[in-house]
Amino acid sequence: MVRTQSAAQRSRSAVASKITKACTWRIGRTSYRPRGLANGGASCYRNAALQNLLHLPKFVYWIMQHNEPRRNWPCATAPTDPNQAPPLKWADEPAIEKLGADGVGCVPCLLKGFIVDYWGPTLINATNDHPTRFLFDHPCWLHLHTLSDRWFYRDPLDLEETLNKKENINKTEEEKEVVVLEEREKNMSRQHDADEFMRYVLDGIEYTYAHADANGDPTKRKKQYDSLFTRTVQETMTCPACGHVRTIGHETPELGVRIEPLTGRAHDDVASAINRSMTEIIDTPCPQCSNPTIPANKKTGAKEIEDPRAFVRRIRVVAAPEYLRIHVNVEAYNASGQPYKNRKTLAIPEILDITQHMTYSDDPNPLPVCYKLRHVLYHQGDLLRNGHYAAAVTEMPPPRGRWAHSNKFFCNDSVISDFTNELMPTKRNVSNILTANPVNLSAGLNVENDYDPSIIWYERMPTRELPVYKGEEVVAGLAEGRVPRKGRGKRGEEYRAEVS
Repeated sequence: MVRTQSAAQRSRSAVASKITKACTWRIGRTSYRPRGLANGGASCYRNAALQNLLHLPKFVYWIMQHNEPRRNWPCATAPTDPNQAPPLKWADEPAIEKLGADGVGCVPCLLKGFIVDYWGPTLINATNDHPTRFLFDHPCWLHLHTLSDRWFYRDPLDLEETLNKKENINKTEEEKEVVVLEEREKNMSRQHDADEFMRYVLDGIEYTYAHADANGDPTKRKKQYDSLFTRTVQETMTCPACGHVRTIGHETPELGVRIEPLTGRAHDDVASAINRSMTEIIDTPCPQCSNPTIPANKKTGAKEIEDPRAFVRRIRVVAAPEYLRIHVNVEAYNASGQPYKNRKTLAIPEILDITQHMTYSDDPNPLPVCYKLRHVLYHQGDLLRNGHYAAAVTEMPPPRGRWAHSNKFFCNDSVISDFTNELMPTKRNVSNILTANPVNLSAGLNVENDYDPSIIWYERMPTRELPVYKGEEVVAGLAEGRVPRKGRGKRGEEYRAEVS
């Protein structure tokens, strides 16, 4: 039986599959080990975010097509690309003027230059063939740092508190304005959220090309970006009494998915958190339901419910991206409204099956949409805007190689370590170290030293790697090694006989 999928998903997969083939650039060194990035004081959030991006193969090969002959992807100018000119709101302020020419630039150009040097044959340790670190002021890195400073030139969150301090409260308006300018400039070099920085980078890329042509259809570059990162979703409302379903609004593009771990002691995992983020009960009556009572269900044991007046709002995925970015919202608030870090242990699966959330999941034989865990960005500390960030990455595969390379590395600014069970004092016996949560590399195992996942990156498994069965059987079979990747041959026949 032919496996079905939506036309949008088929198109998105086809676009992503052509990106690597269209790029003629190749990694210039024999070792695919990550390169360390020196911390300039509070730049760990930038280092960790870029380590993740630089190890997404198709993203790297896509960026390398910028400004290449016959690729029709030139730089954009201001105001189309706001990064090509000083910010209008702050253009005349001393801190922005001090940035000079490095305070403006084309993000894809800067990334392209960074990729060439990062993966290039320069600064290689002759003893072990490992790449050596880039200093903070390395030419390919410094311009991007300066542009990043400009992104965070703004009023800090604690500005009002600063102005109300004893030494500032009685100052004149002119004197307070000087304090404001100083605080904005200080904010440029402070610690910030790695997820916010990553969004600035991706937004900077999107500024450089048109999103739609004269007919309103997505352009080639927009299709490529969406194929890599965008989750196109559609909202539906279902009445639990009569089953009436209505679609709300148009298809909406989203950058990955944002999840919130449970608080308390209840078990939680990524799949369950995604389910919660995509389902919600709306207290509103059904316009078509003549019977306001949900009858009892003998099979499930559910009792009769009178006057439910509730719609189930469900988000379904029309087309899934190559890289599924999961933002773990660990920032919570106590009864007094003060923020704190939710250190709830969230189970991270090696294989994530989101087929049930696809719009075509009710078809008799839907094509599974399964993801393999690739990278994790960690945060250590009490709040996201302080503490420390680090990244764990999966080895970059060769251009024509398979995506499932098993070597993992822990990138802690300048220090690159082989990420194995032996690296942690607990020596957890896990088949994929990226599933460990939290990560603690200290001997004392103090909770304050825990690295908690902030962003989790998954890569979609190619169709040729998927077995013929769908849903929970796929995930269980892959995890237990019972399902051969292509579902062919003697092992495939034995498994089909076993589960049929």
